Amino acid sequence: MQRSVVLAALLVAGCVMPLAMHEDSLRARASFDMRCPAAELRVTEIDPSTAGVDGCGQRGTYIFSGAAGTWVLNSPDAARSQALFEAPPPSASPTPAGVPPGSPPGTLPGSVVRTSPGAPPGSPPGSPHH
Repeated sequence: MQRSVVLAALLVAGCVMPLAMHEDSLRARASFDMRCPAAELRVTEIDPSTAGVDGCGQRGTYIFSGAAGTWVLNSPDAARSQALFEAPPPSASPTPAGVPPGSPPGTLPGSVVRTSPGAPPGSPPGSPHH
């Protein structure tokens, strides 16, 4: 009876370490964030409400939010991790092999680009020559 009263007092005071009570949820969240199997993660307690997680060549720092009742990623790589879920910016693709430089967009490899007779190479189709 006395033991349960002490445990209840510790819970109310917030003295029980979140890692000991919530390691499974930490592993699940870190596994998702890092795209790494939970079994390959190594968890290190930094302080009672902070844990480091290493795995699959990545590292993250998590803080336990008592108000939310969950772990929150709190490390410099958090922005990079979020970028994994965003669409990549469009990239300027080089001219495909077999398409002459300066060809209009959509020209397929091996197609003939017609220019006006006497127009310099690379001139847009139908452009007057000088």
